[in-house]
Amino acid sequence: MPVPAASPDMQLETFSTFEGISLADGLEDVTAKLGEADSAVRDPYTGFTEYRYGNLVVGMYEESIYYISRDKRPDEIVLNGIAIPLKEFWLRYYLGEPDFIAEDGDVYIRGYSALKLFRDDSGSIIAADLFDDTVS
Repeated sequence: MPVPAASPDMQLETFSTFEGISLADGLEDVTAKLGEADSAVRDPYTGFTEYRYGNLVVGMYEESIYYISRDKRPDEIVLNGIAIPLKEFWLRYYLGEPDFIAEDGDVYIRGYSALKLFRDDSGSIIAADLFDDTVS
């Protein structure tokens, strides 16, 4: 399947939700959407707490979400309620070209939100994070 040319008409203009969770949600919102976390681990040095829900991790500082992460080599992610297969065709279709290409992955920025697709040495996507770009 040929890779489409990036078209602004097709691309997501914002990253409102990632796997149904918004960076503006609080812990009560996340619990209402996902239920109780499988685990919660607080880092004593940074004060961040990671809440794990299966392959989804919600990182919080105090009452604010700092990042939402999908690990374990996901086949797709859900952005703004749209299931996006993690294949080059669909990434270009929905996200366009990366704003940055880092050593460990591609970064797409929309307003104050950034999506990073982490890649291994072979180029396969191994994790995806949505985070508040103003905090990083």
